[in-house]
Amino acid sequence: MNEQDQFEWRETYIDWHVFAPSEWSCNAYGVNYRPTKGNHPNWFHRQMCALLLGVRWVKDKESE
Repeated sequence: MNEQDQFEWRETYIDWHVFAPSEWSCNAYGVNYRPTKGNHPNWFHRQMCALLLGVRWVKDKESE
């Protein structure tokens, strides 16, 4: 059994998946972070971030 029999060579393709951004954004220390749609934190997490860390989560006005 030679080396070429051990490996199967195939062409690979890269699939790009672009996810929709959430309507929530986090403004933390001059950096704006926007998670993917459906992955934003719940009310309790947003309030604890504001209380303990001073990080604000803001909802877009056009999504309301």
